[in-house]
Amino acid sequence: MGKERIDYNMQSATVIIWFDPDCKRCESQLKTINTNINRLNNTRFFMLTDKDDYFRSGYQNKWPQLQQAPNVQFGIINKNCFESEFGPVVKPSLFIFNSIGVLKEKLYGETKAEKIQKLTQKILVPEQDENGPN
Repeated sequence: MGKERIDYNMQSATVIIWFDPDCKRCESQLKTINTNINRLNNTRFFMLTDKDDYFRSGYQNKWPQLQQAPNVQFGIINKNCFESEFGPVVKPSLFIFNSIGVLKEKLYGETKAEKIQKLTQKILVPEQDENGPN
């Protein structure tokens, strides 16, 4: 089943990205976000990998904008722990949560910045039905 909720931030959507710094698709995904981080400033990003040497290896120097952005955090997590919370993953995997911490989208493989921006903006707007906002 996987993680359905995370700690929320009422001001922004949250995107958790599972990546491997040695994966070309993951590298391309982070490069895309790095290039477009200013457009995505209303979104919190948690970039997670299972590479124990990530911070010692200099990988993070590939994405300088992400290293400086206040809305981006990098972390190392055991893959088994990650999969027990979020389910099976591919590289890269994106999990998008709304501003109250509810999982709204799971995306596998590279995702364009425009799509991330569109999805995060969409989920921040309250859904309407015939009875009013949800």
